Amino acid sequence: MGSSVGQDVTRPWADLPPELLSIIAEKLGLIELLSFRGVCKAWRISSSTASAETESANNLEPSFLAYGSQVCNFYYKGRENPHRINIPDLERSICLASDHGWLLLAQENQQEEEEEEENTSKLFFFCPFSRTRIDLPLFPGSEISNRVASFSAPPTSPKCIIAIAYYVPPNIKFHHIYRGDQTWKVQQLGSTRLNILTGGLYDAPTHSFYFMENSDKGLLEYSINEQKLVVYKLVQSNGNNNIKKLPFLYEKHKLKNRMGLKLRKKSDDVLISTCGTFFHKNNVKVIFEYEKSMEPSIDEESDDDDKEGRASTSSKLKGVWIYPRFHQIPSNLTW
Repeated sequence: MGSSVGQDVTRPWADLPPELLSIIAEKLGLIELLSFRGVCKAWRISSSTASAETESANNLEPSFLAYGSQVCNFYYKGRENPHRINIPDLERSICLASDHGWLLLAQENQQEEEEEEENTSKLFFFCPFSRTRIDLPLFPGSEISNRVASFSAPPTSPKCIIAIAYYVPPNIKFHHIYRGDQTWKVQQLGSTRLNILTGGLYDAPTHSFYFMENSDKGLLEYSINEQKLVVYKLVQSNGNNNIKKLPFLYEKHKLKNRMGLKLRKKSDDVLISTCGTFFHKNNVKVIFEYEKSMEPSIDEESDDDDKEGRASTSSKLKGVWIYPRFHQIPSNLTW
C-alpha cells in the first residue's frame, strides 16, 4: 500500500536539484555564499557560477582575514561581526604575500618535521576559501618572520615569479624563483640605506618588483629584465619631471579605520601582525602596508571555549588583506 494521505514526506537538503541550488547561491551575499559553499561538495559545485560573479566584481577593496588560532575571523567591509571559519592550514603559518586571492605562506615550527632539510623553510600557495594548496621548493633559510614577498601572477600561471626580500644587517637579501623551477636564485646587496622592508608589489609594465622600507624613505627595486637590484631614496617630486616616479601609491591604513570595525576593550587590547596586499584605485595600484594593529573584537555571541582558545594564542595572532576567491586546480597540478 502507498503512504497514507496527509503523511509528511521529508528529503535531505543535499537532495535539492543543482539548478535550484544555483539559483539560491546567486542571490546570496559574500558571507552567506561562504557558508553555503561549506555545506557539502554538491552545494560547492552548484555555487560555481555565483563564485565566478563574486570574483569578477570590479573596484572591490580587499577584505581582512584574522588567523593564528583554531578559528579564523573573516571581516567584510560593511559587516560589524566576522564570519568564523576553521582553516587548519593557517594555524601554524605566516603569510608573506597576498594577491589574486592566493596567499603565499611559510610554515612555522618546522624543527618538528623530521623529513625537512636543515636550515630551510617550507613555503606554499594557499586559497583559504577553497582550501586549494600548491607546495613550493624548499626555501633556503629557517628564519621567516622578517620576510616580505610578492608574486607576479597567480601560481597557476606560467608567468608566475615569486620574489622574497629581507634585511640581514648590513645587507639586503633577495630570493626569486620562476614557475616550474626547483631552485631559488639569490642575490645580496650590501651597505644599503634600507633596513626593515614592508610592503611588496610587482609592476607588469616595468617588469619589476618593488619593496618599501618601513620609514617610507627608501625603496628596493628588482628588474626582471636586467636582473639587477637598485635602492632609491624617496623624495617629493615637486613637479620635477626628471625624477623617476613610482608606478604605484603607498597608503597606510589602520585596520579599524579601513574596515570600520569595533575594537576590543582597552584591557583586552592585543597587537596583530598584518600582511599587506594592493588594490586598484582609479587605475593606479595602491599598496596596503604590513602593520601592527589592535585585533578586532570578538562578538559577544562567541562561546567560552572559543574565547579561551583565542586568548591562549593571542600573542600569535596574525592577519592578512585578501580578495575572496574560490580557486580550484587539477589534482595533478604542481609548481
